[in-house]
Amino acid sequence: MKNPFHKHKHIWKIKERSNIIQYDDMGYVLRLFIVECSCGKSKQMWIDSAECKSDCVCKWFEEDTFMPIPPNAE
Repeated sequence: MKNPFHKHKHIWKIKERSNIIQYDDMGYVLRLFIVECSCGKSKQMWIDSAECKSDCVCKWFEEDTFMPIPPNAE
């Protein structure tokens, strides 16, 4: 019988790779991946990667930045 207090050590494997990248403070490329453990748990992670021509750069904005809502979005 398994000990209920024993934590499972997750071993993550890449399930899906996105074309979304961002740059860290030192200029390295981070790519968004969906990773999955053998126990079935999955999550999103930003992992060091190489840049490709088809990538889209994720841009972050300050909360007080005005961004108009497109007319067709409602």
